[in-house]
Parts: sequence; C-alpha cells; structure tokens
Amino acid sequence: MRDSIRLATALTSLLLVAASSTATATILQVPDDFATIQEAIDASVLWRDTIIVAPGTYTGPLNRHLSTSNPSGFRIFSSNGPDATIIDCEGLDNAFWLTTDTNYRNHIEGFTIKNGYRSNTGGGAIYARLGGHADFYSCYIISNSASGNGGAIYCGEDGNLYFDHCTIAGNQGGLGGGIYCEEGGVNLSFCSVTGNLSTEGGGLFLRGGADIQRCTFAGNQAQGTVGGIYLGHRPSGSDGAIAHIDNTIVFGNSGLEVCTDQFSQAIMECCCISNTETEGYIVDDDCVHADPLFCDFDEGWPAPHLEGDYTLHADSPCLPLYNPCWAYIGAYGQGCGAVAIKDISWTALKALYE
Repeated sequence: MRDSIRLATALTSLLLVAASSTATATILQVPDDFATIQEAIDASVLWRDTIIVAPGTYTGPLNRHLSTSNPSGFRIFSSNGPDATIIDCEGLDNAFWLTTDTNYRNHIEGFTIKNGYRSNTGGGAIYARLGGHADFYSCYIISNSASGNGGAIYCGEDGNLYFDHCTIAGNQGGLGGGIYCEEGGVNLSFCSVTGNLSTEGGGLFLRGGADIQRCTFAGNQAQGTVGGIYLGHRPSGSDGAIAHIDNTIVFGNSGLEVCTDQFSQAIMECCCISNTETEGYIVDDDCVHADPLFCDFDEGWPAPHLEGDYTLHADSPCLPLYNPCWAYIGAYGQGCGAVAIKDISWTALKALYE
C-alpha cells in the first residue's frame, strides 16, 4: 500500500512537471509508444524525459540487460507498482547494466525484477561499474542468481547505487548473495534483505562504503561463516570497507550476523542484533541485543527463499517504546499482536517527536 501511494504521488508530480515544460521534456509510454523498455530508453534524450511502463510482464532481449550511453541517463517509472509490473529476465541475463558515467543519476521505480542471471561478471539483476549510478525505489529484486559475486546486485569500481523501500530476497551468488560491493558505494533505506544465499556474506559482502538506515537483514545464509553482513578490504590493497548502519535489524542469519576483517569497520547505532554473533571492528552505540519478534520467521527455512513476514510483534524491542533510542528499528513497523500499552513519562513521550 505505501509503495502504491508513493508511486501515485510521484507520477502525479512528474506529469505536472512534464505538462509545464513540454518544450524540454517528453513522456514515453511502454508499450503504447514503444514496444519495449530498451527502445524507450534509446529514445530518451533529456534527463527530464520520463518513461512510464504500463502493468504487465516484460520479457525478451529488449526488456533485459537495459543500458544507456546517453550522458543524461534515464528515468523509468511503472504506472501501477511492482506487484503489477514485472521485468522477467527468464534466466538469460540481468535486468540493468549500468556502466556509463551519466551526468544525472538513473532512476528506476516500481518494478519487480526477477529471474536474472549472470554467468561471469556477477550482478544477477543489477550491475553497476565505471561510473554507473542509479536510484531504485519501491522495487522487488527477487529470485536472481549469478555464478560470480552479487547474486542480485553487483556494485564495482566507481559504481554507486541507492535503494529505497526495496525488497532484495531469494537471490543466490558467490560473495554477497543479495549485494556485493567492491570499490564502489551502496546505500539502503527502508529495505529488507532476506533469504539470500552465498559462499560468504549472505545478505551483503562489502569492499567499499555503505550507508544503511532502517533496514532488515534476516534469514540470509552463507556456506562460510557470515550469513548477514561481511566487511572486507579491497583485493587490490589494504583499504578497508566502512559501513554506517543505523536503526537496522540484523538477526536470524546463519553463522555470524556482522563480521569485519582487520582493515574494516562497522559503525552500528540503534540496531537490533544478536549479542554473541558479531566479530571484528564494530562500534555498538545503543544497540538492542534481543530477538526482534518478527510476525512470521523461521531460521530453519533454507535459502534462497521468499518466506517470512518481517513486520514486528506489538512486544518487539524494535518499536519505540521498548528500546533506548525511542525509535523504530528495521524496515517495517508493527504488524501483529495486541496494541501495546506502557506507562511513559511526559519527557519520554515528547522525545518521540523531536
């Protein structure tokens, strides 16, 4: 629901902007104006040009491995959200190939991206390198795989990716079943990274920089020792990875939840994480060490999987009344259980809204 409301608001704003600047912007509709998404990208000239994709399942060679050489980049929106608009790569390639250093960030919003596969480069769904950068909003990135690193997402040299209100689940790869980042940057807000499988770093394998806020990492598995988040130095030297992780749940992953090598550091503030399943250079500031009480979760589910309800029970320590931060922790709020009532001081109540 929240994705649909956000998408409708964004599309309304875009149409108003386009209507007021018809001399400099074009709305390109798929499939009404162009049969495929790649054809619409190729016809997009200015950054203000907007591609709107109607509901449907998009397959075939011109609806996968989507890319541009235009320095203005591209902006793609679904008209009815990720449940209704699907890019199905059919196990033949990935969905987005981002290797052009565009003047503006590419924008992708409101899609399910599934069944992508890469046999050598990694990034079963999304590959970004050599200045490729993009923002993904309200997307489901599910059931993708790679024989290399990054079952779903690969962010390499000078690549930069941002994900907002996205689900990254049920993917499988070498290092980083959900996300692999090497000498690039990845930022996530209000995202769930769940049920992914890898050789190491089931949810995220980081060799660059990351800023993670209000996310949930759960149910990820690795054949090695770190099912959750692994931070390691770059292969080309001793430059370590650094991640700022705020108000995020890392729980119920196989082996270690968070681990760094001797060159890397994870700075975690107001997170929910198991007390005994971390290792390395980790700064812990007001973190909660308890079960987050998901509404439906079983650590025994074998990855890759799409199972689970990662909203929170009314008694969860990740709700504002039950943690020292007086803040929400994780990608989702309360989803089950009775309405919680707790005595609270006026000072503490005011602090919730400051």
